[in-house]
Amino acid sequence: MEVHDVWVVPPAKVGSEDSDTSLDHFYTIKVRIYNVRPVPTTLRFELWLQAQHAKCKARRSSLSRLYIRREEHATGPLSRTSRMQFVTESLTDLETLGRAPLTRGNEYEGWLRFVLHNADSPIRKDVQAICLVVKDIYGGTHFISSPRSEWMQTGEIITQFVLDLEEQKLRDLQASNLL
Repeated sequence: MEVHDVWVVPPAKVGSEDSDTSLDHFYTIKVRIYNVRPVPTTLRFELWLQAQHAKCKARRSSLSRLYIRREEHATGPLSRTSRMQFVTESLTDLETLGRAPLTRGNEYEGWLRFVLHNADSPIRKDVQAICLVVKDIYGGTHFISSPRSEWMQTGEIITQFVLDLEEQKLRDLQASNLL
């Protein structure tokens, strides 16, 4: 399972003099869902995290302004000079796809994002495994579990801010004739 996890200072606490320094832990997960049932179904998702001392439910979080950047083999006229290139794509929201009926034999592939608030508390830190719970409209519950040792990444999750910053740096280099 592809899982990107990152610790974040909650936006409300950035620059705050509040003594509470708890952190949020975001999990961005790539999932492929396949329907084997004879009838179409829509889907909902939950994420449960297993820490050493607790089992916690994470909350859904938005994928807006998030992108995946990965390396892939170059194609086209420049492929002769450079064998690898960076590709940046917006994340396909699996939650949105899951609202449309998924018919038998078809699959959806997309991303889900969850946040665990106050994740650095003693009972919540050191998440050892995740369990994605997929619920269909017929009452079926399906579990996709993955211990931390099986998590992989095919690139990095970046924000629109990073893209804007890189674009500004490129404009600055062009303006200074260094590029």
